[in-house]
Order: sequence, then structure tokens, then C-alpha cells
Amino acid sequence: LRTFDNLGKNKEYYFKIIGGIPPGGKYFFYMGAQYNYNQYRGFYQGQPLNYNRGSYTFFMYQEYKFSTKFTMNMQGFMRTRGLQNFYELNNFGGLFVSFNRSILKRKANLILSVNDLLQTNRVSFRINQADVNASGRRINDTRRLGLTVRYNFGIKPKEEKKGSFDVPSEV
Repeated sequence: LRTFDNLGKNKEYYFKIIGGIPPGGKYFFYMGAQYNYNQYRGFYQGQPLNYNRGSYTFFMYQEYKFSTKFTMNMQGFMRTRGLQNFYELNNFGGLFVSFNRSILKRKANLILSVNDLLQTNRVSFRINQADVNASGRRINDTRRLGLTVRYNFGIKPKEEKKGSFDVPSEV
């Protein structure tokens, strides 16, 4: 099938910056931002279609260790002026929180997690290019509360099974 519609070239440029506190202590975090710039040059229905758009994504991750057996982490993102194909997306994001508790001499973990805590992962979109003018809204059911129980039956990873390297002693 050959068509002369939707022929063009797309270029995307982006810049990302990330910073944070290295893991190892009681508190660890990183956060960052990314800027994307999309440039489209082409033809649609015999007319030139030239399109430029920039968008931002902000993200973060935080972890706090209350003790050696109890941690909390929180991660989130926000996307502004998003772009998917030629659809212009309104601002949306998500916030995710979890609590992790080791039990039974660290052989088991209880994990309580909440996804999309603020129910902000809802996307409105529109397109207004050439003869196409449409808009809509996507509401995903992403809000979740979960409880996970994980148990380690004692099978150690291969790296831990290997014996230590010792110099043989003379008899």
C-alpha cells in the first residue's frame, strides 16, 4: 500500500538533568527534569505540515530508612505540555508510595503500596492539525492499594554460594 499522506521527517531533541544524594544512609533521593523538543516537517493531504513542540517531564524518587527493617519510598512524575504523535496532552502525573517491613529474621517482607495516590494520572488531549480537530480524555484506573508478602526460602544467589578464595595452607 502506498500513500503520499503523512510523509515527513521527525526530529526529537532532549536535555535531561538529574541530581540527588547517593544511597547508603538513612535518606536517599534523586530528582530530575527532562525537556523534549519535537520538530516535524512533512505533508498531509497535499498541504505542508510543519510542527514544533516542547514538553517537560519532572521526576523524583525518595527513600527513608526508619530502621534496618523498615523503609518507606515515594516516587512521582509530572509531565507538562506532553506530546504523543500529534496529540497535545494536558499536564498529568502520578505519585506512588510504599512501605517495606522485614519480618521473620529478614526471610520475609511485607510491602504496602499505594499507586497514583493523588489520582492525577488522567490525560486530556487534543489535535488541531490540517483538517483534523479532535479532543478527548483518557481516565485510566491506576489508583491501587496493595499488600504484598514476599518470602525467601533460603536459596541464595550464585554469588553468595561461591566459597571465599583462600590461599591453601601447607600440610
